[in-house]
Amino acid sequence: MRFSTLTGYAAGAALSVALLAGCSGGSSTSSTPLGVGPNSPATQSLLHQGNPDILKQTSVSIRGYVAPHPGPQFRNVPQAKGQALVYVSDAGVNEVFAFKQTGGSPVETISSGLSEPQGLATDENGTLYVANTGLSQVLAFKSGKTTPYLTVNTSGEYPVGVQTDDKGNMWVTNIVSTSGGAGNLQEYDKKGKLLQTITCTQLQKYYFDAIDKSGNVFVDGFATLSDTGPAVVEIKAGSTTCTSLPPTFTFPGGLQIYKKKDLSLDDQSANGGSGIIYTYAAPTFSKAIQTTSLSGTSDPVDFAFQMGEKFIWTSSAGNGEAFQFAFPAGGSPTITLTGFSQSIGVAVYPVDEPNG
Repeated sequence: MRFSTLTGYAAGAALSVALLAGCSGGSSTSSTPLGVGPNSPATQSLLHQGNPDILKQTSVSIRGYVAPHPGPQFRNVPQAKGQALVYVSDAGVNEVFAFKQTGGSPVETISSGLSEPQGLATDENGTLYVANTGLSQVLAFKSGKTTPYLTVNTSGEYPVGVQTDDKGNMWVTNIVSTSGGAGNLQEYDKKGKLLQTITCTQLQKYYFDAIDKSGNVFVDGFATLSDTGPAVVEIKAGSTTCTSLPPTFTFPGGLQIYKKKDLSLDDQSANGGSGIIYTYAAPTFSKAIQTTSLSGTSDPVDFAFQMGEKFIWTSSAGNGEAFQFAFPAGGSPTITLTGFSQSIGVAVYPVDEPNG
């Protein structure tokens, strides 16, 4: 399903910020650029408020609605500086949680200034970057800190993904504009200055990005604002030209670089909605060299490699969980984190690659 919340929707129109979960039941019939799924908490909230546009535009039902969890407990916890961590953003409660990579309860909770946090990234210094979608920002947190030291304003855009390159620059995917138009890819320097905005003819919605060791940037998304034509493109280092890549998939999810050059792509809606991560060999990305099933997940929006690339962590927005899986074997999860409302973004520390 496609989650959304009430932030940013105009009176008389069902325009709302798009949270990134796919739906195994097929694409939305919404005529707005930001779809919502029939059983998402936001759709149910709008239904309960009597918004007629939601029923008309999405043909929703109210079956199967489960009230959102309050989020993982144990909020008064010590700082997590220096630990091997997995971060999970929960857009349903506007928080980011940090866990030890061995599982258990959260060791850190970040909530300061967050509104619909989605994509996450970390760098080699332990800095955490958060796409703060609801406020059109990217926030940066020093390791162990719960207040951002840097706020990047992506005015007029809804950022959902962020990665960093070896210069420390931030590459931000804006899914759509705040007026409902096409999104874009933006590069900011480490101080938050906008360096460039790149638009691709192949994309109208921009989901996630990844950056390889040579500085080439990869972006996935949809060719239309109505969630058709899933596509992935490559932008060579130093270029602004978007080149279509061969991989085909159903619903865009997280992207990561494997072994410094190959591309791993999360198809949220594959395998009946439990998702598959496909890994394609560089330089042509025409051959899938790994297929990793994610049993037990529901709308796995994003994922990240644990150090050594023998395990991955993935969110599971549909059932409010996050999982660790062996990679590339996949199958059943090896660790489960529970209690989320809308688990969206995932990042780990330490990282193998500068883009996390």
